[in-house]
Amino acid sequence: MIQFSQAHRVESLHLQKTPKRVLSLVPSMTETLFEFDVEPVGRTSFCIEPSAKVGSVPVVGGTKSPSVGKIFALKPDLVIANLEENRKEDIDCLEEHCNVWVSFPCTLNETLQMLCEMTQLSPKETQARLLVQACEKSLQQKGTVGSVVSFAVAIWKNPWMFAGKNTYISNLISSCGGSNVVMQERYPEIDIETLQFRMPDIVFLPSEPYAFDVEDQRQLSDLLQVSKDRIVLIGGEDLTWPGLRLIQARKAIKEIFSRISETI
Repeated sequence: MIQFSQAHRVESLHLQKTPKRVLSLVPSMTETLFEFDVEPVGRTSFCIEPSAKVGSVPVVGGTKSPSVGKIFALKPDLVIANLEENRKEDIDCLEEHCNVWVSFPCTLNETLQMLCEMTQLSPKETQARLLVQACEKSLQQKGTVGSVVSFAVAIWKNPWMFAGKNTYISNLISSCGGSNVVMQERYPEIDIETLQFRMPDIVFLPSEPYAFDVEDQRQLSDLLQVSKDRIVLIGGEDLTWPGLRLIQARKAIKEIFSRISETI
């Protein structure tokens, strides 16, 4: 028997045998499945990584608009969902007919637990566990910057929204020696005047969920009246996709912190 912790209820999901037909509604977990040598039988249109492999996997709709009919037609043994990325009504509907594992990792420890549970799906479980151990080893390495770097992470504009406490994004960057100036929970709206008052050393502009670009970088630099070097464009997947990519994400963040610490 294998089991998976559920984010939406106390009881875990218990399965008598390892699922062979896994369908993923979560982009980051689709990527991790492939890393663990598991090819899902279905995915969402937002499950775009690994780009060289996902093309052959049937698309069942978006993360917020999956086709229940298409999912049922694929006869999955297990559907992987996320409490925030997928809608409650879709999860409830699927649970009436399928085994559904609902994840919601907000911390790095929760991410490691999720990865450990995912290794149960791998036909090469020993190798999969080695990949998770590499993540654990990465997290034992602290930030390389001597002083703490204050930061903010924009996730939307018009209105401006930022990643606050109790988010994977904030926990990931904090593990590299950062301190989030946004103290509210989840993803609050914050006006530019408030951000300017808190004045972080660095503002990250990830490529998702909002596709920030160089024009946004220039605009925010002007609004905050700071050097453009302190407004950093970064791949959104690294910041927002909990999974094995946390290793490369932490490496990139620490390099940015080292560079910015020379100018602040």
